[in-house]
Order: sequence, then C-alpha cells, then structure tokens
Amino acid sequence: MHDSLFRTSICLTKAFQPASENLTALQITPFLPTLSNLMKLRAVLIAVVISISGTGAKAATTVLYETGWEAAPAAPAWVSGGLAPQNGWQSEGVEPTPGLHRVVGNGSPEANPFGTPITTPYGNQFLRFTASSSSVMGAEQLSWVDLSSQFTQRPAGYSRLTGSMDFFVPSNESADASVYGLFGFDGNYLDFGFLIIPNSRTIVMVTNAVDGGRLAGAFPYNTWFNVGLRLDYATGRLDLLTNGIAVPGLSSTIHFQPGAAFTDLDLVSANSTGSPNPRTIFSDNYRVIVEEPPPELPRLTIQPGTIGKWHLTWGSAFEHWILESTHNLQSGSTVWVNENAIPTVMGGTATWDVMNAPPNTFYRLRKPD
Repeated sequence: MHDSLFRTSICLTKAFQPASENLTALQITPFLPTLSNLMKLRAVLIAVVISISGTGAKAATTVLYETGWEAAPAAPAWVSGGLAPQNGWQSEGVEPTPGLHRVVGNGSPEANPFGTPITTPYGNQFLRFTASSSSVMGAEQLSWVDLSSQFTQRPAGYSRLTGSMDFFVPSNESADASVYGLFGFDGNYLDFGFLIIPNSRTIVMVTNAVDGGRLAGAFPYNTWFNVGLRLDYATGRLDLLTNGIAVPGLSSTIHFQPGAAFTDLDLVSANSTGSPNPRTIFSDNYRVIVEEPPPELPRLTIQPGTIGKWHLTWGSAFEHWILESTHNLQSGSTVWVNENAIPTVMGGTATWDVMNAPPNTFYRLRKPD
C-alpha cells in the first residue's frame, strides 16, 4: 500500500518536539492538491530589474558542511563501514541496528544488493541508505553531525540555509514503501525535512513535523538526482528543491520556537514493515550551506486608465529607480530610453502616468548608478 507507514505516526528516538506542538510523534497526512484577459493593451509592459553592474548579483555563500564520503586525502576522510562514529557523526534509532547508514565503495559487495553494481559518478565512495529489515515493528534510524557552532558563527545576514544530497533509487525498490531523507533540527525540535518514498517515487516536504505537501512521480529510478530544502531563518519561508530548482507549489512557512537556531541536518530512514528487503537506496554529496537572501526587487505593473492613459506603479522604496522604455526587445538591437519619470508617491506606491503610449512599448526599472 502506497505510503502506508507515513499515514500513521512515526515515533523518533531523538525525542524531538515539533516546533508548533508538544508532540512525541510525527504525523504525516496525505497531501490534497487544491487570468482572465480583460482587454488587449496597446502598451505592452515588461518589468526588468537591473542592478548597478547591469546583471543580478549572485548571493554570497558559506559552506557549513559538505562531504562526498570519500577516502583520504578528502576532508573529512571516510573508510568503508558504518557512518557513525566516524568524523563526529552520531546515530540512534528505535531499533538501533548497527550500520544502517554505511559508507560503501564502487564495486564493493555492499554496493551490489540486487546483482547489478551501483556506482557513484562523483568519486569512489558513497552512502548506502538502509531501512530496518523488521517485519513486525516500525523502526527509524537517525544519523547526524552537530552543526550548531558553524551556524552560530555564520556571517551576519546569512539567513538562508540550504541542505541537499544526491540520491539513487534502484528500480528493484519499486515495491518499497519505506522512507529515506533529511530532517532539520533545532535541538530536539523538528523544523523541516523531506522524505523519499521509493514505491510511488514521491517526495514529501516536512514542515514543523507535519506533511507540508508532496510531489508524486518526482524522480526516475536508476538515475542520480538531487533533493534539497532552502529555509530562510529571517522570514521562515521553506522551499523544496529538486536538482537545485524550487518545486512550484511546494513552499511553506516555518513557525519557529523563540530563539530558534539550527543544530543538525539528519539522515533518516524508516521501514515499512510490509515492504520486501533489503529496503536500500543510495546517496552522495551531503551539503549544508548558508547565503544572503537575494536583494528585494521592485515589481512594476501597468493598468489602463482613461482613454490614452496608462498607470505604471511600483513600490515606493524604489521611487528613485529609473523608468525606461523601448519598442524592440530583439537581442543586440534594443535601445532603452529614459522616461524622465518623477513618480507620485502615496501609501507605499510610486505611480507614473504614461500618455498616448505607442503600440508594443516595453518598460523596465533600472537601479541608478
């Protein structure tokens, strides 16, 4: 039965408390998915924001922790075998089966559970992600390294955290309803995470210890793919990422505990008792970074006014940005003209009226030099 394990509660031995409720279990519930063109405008609007340099600045990034599970001279360096207690990693679970999360090498027997060797294209070693083999009890396994000091010492203003990892789900696991993923904690509070369900090829976003939405058919079998979560600790916005791209419709807002911080991003696996063994997928390239959020940009809109008049509006915080127009957007031949606009500012909105705009006119805002 699809997703059967997480239609019931899952009790984690880390004794976490969800940030919004004093619970001792994670309740995952099914996700229920939930322009009119009024007239043809003579003036066509395009809102383009240009920074001082003429291109959008790339956010500065600081790596809190990353590993490809490689042997020396990689740092941290890994040897084949159980993930914990190597390099300060810890592990615990309801049924603490040793070595459910294991470092394996290309060509090794542990990388060949189905008769066809699994290899990583990123190096020589990777991680075997296994759920408990028990058929009588649900058993979870968490593995983590403490990142609290790295997060506390991050540069000022670096409020956006992204945790990600590459995954490989063998087609042999197409009947496996166990779950595998990453959980982000603030001490014992589960703030965010995601779970991969092999049998339905589903990714579940976890928000404050509950199901925050899910994407079915999200990944192919027998192919490496990347899943991540991006959380802005200044705003609480959480986005699910696949191959580095935010998934439309899978975003949420985290409700933090007072004085919330980030302590660890855990590998988690939990078995579905009715699924066939070995209940195994693979992963590589565990990475946690922080970065500055992108700068706020103005939103330029156009609306028809009285005959021959058009209202252009944008946020008053950007009233000094330069309004420009062009009649041609073809690459290499576009000439932007300064409209010399002095907008009227009222109630947080800057407004400029354009009279008798010719057809097919495009507008943009440019940050002044």
